[in-house]
Amino acid sequence: MKIQILDEKKEGNATCYLCKAELKEYIESLPEDYKDWDIQRGIISNSYLDKMIDTVLEDKHIPPIVLISDNLNLTELTIEDFNILDGLQRTYRLKVIFDSILFLKSKLEEDDNFINIPPLSLSRNHSDEIQRSGASASVIRRLISEVKSGNTSLDDIFKSFQWFEVWVNLTKPEQVEKMIILNAGHKNVSIKHQAEIIFSILYPELRSATSGNLEIIRERDINLVTFSKKRSVGQFHLSHLVSSLASLELSKPVTLNSNFIQKLQNDDITLKSSYIEIKELCKFLADFDIKVQEQFGDESLRWLGKDVVLSGIFGAIGKRASELNHSLTDEMGLSRKIIFDNIKNLNITDFESTRNNVDLSKVNIGDINKKAVYTAIYDFLNTPKNVINWGKYFKEGFNND
Repeated sequence: MKIQILDEKKEGNATCYLCKAELKEYIESLPEDYKDWDIQRGIISNSYLDKMIDTVLEDKHIPPIVLISDNLNLTELTIEDFNILDGLQRTYRLKVIFDSILFLKSKLEEDDNFINIPPLSLSRNHSDEIQRSGASASVIRRLISEVKSGNTSLDDIFKSFQWFEVWVNLTKPEQVEKMIILNAGHKNVSIKHQAEIIFSILYPELRSATSGNLEIIRERDINLVTFSKKRSVGQFHLSHLVSSLASLELSKPVTLNSNFIQKLQNDDITLKSSYIEIKELCKFLADFDIKVQEQFGDESLRWLGKDVVLSGIFGAIGKRASELNHSLTDEMGLSRKIIFDNIKNLNITDFESTRNNVDLSKVNIGDINKKAVYTAIYDFLNTPKNVINWGKYFKEGFNND
């Protein structure tokens, strides 16, 4: 993509260039997988953005799109191999409009009478073709109307300039920070997505820090039900890592439900984990998974594959950190040694049999599980030589429910 640099600003070792480029250049330079960058939410419904065709046709202002790239050529003033840090939703709709223009132009080259096609025939006879081309029937109808009225030429629509902020030399943690800040104003961005951003960007470093023993599974790859049945050592579902992180910070087991997310979005709850804490949590889990599997066999795969178990464990570690005035990273290190040195006393074989004897008609089994694990692990960290009596903790949870 050819650019013009308007201004620049240094921020540590990173630089942000304010640029402008022709919209056509931008859309034609999009990587084929521009929608698939892991930290992005994917395309969402938005009636305002769906009216982008009006903005384009009337040559109105489109807010700057923020890109990240290590391939900005300052000599030739070109940029390649970029990712979209902010502006995916706008870009997607611009691409649909651009593809609709290409579709209409190709049809007019075949038959200039295509301009007179009835709207119903367009949808009925060309819907599959339109879908395959990435175009939109409603946008094509609007374009036909504009061309017939003489208000515009298809060749001129994407010749206007767009502003871009192009970041270069951003470290992974800085990319996380920028993405979170850019998304902070969007009310429909949950803590789950913010945590997805963090874990997804840092995944290569996390995997390296855990000697390749960590694999993060996302819902779009394997749903939770299937994951819980087929989990292998080192595999952790992203949603479970998120709830573990939240439980650690808040010193109690956390469920990522709508109520919790609403509190986060209203600033009633604040999470501020650093990269170091996230890395330590993942290293702890990767090593713990190996240790507990060596001690208890495949039964451990089911145990550590449960969200209630992970949130209970890290809620207990967070509670100790708070009470002893330890940092979260220091406490994870201390708790790791205690657990690893006394791992047989976790007695997880008894956990499953005790859990299965709970009368499900009288309790919320998820809450009981979390309370049992939370209190059991907290006590275990303080008295690790005692074998956990899971029946005691499930009974306490049942009576306190």
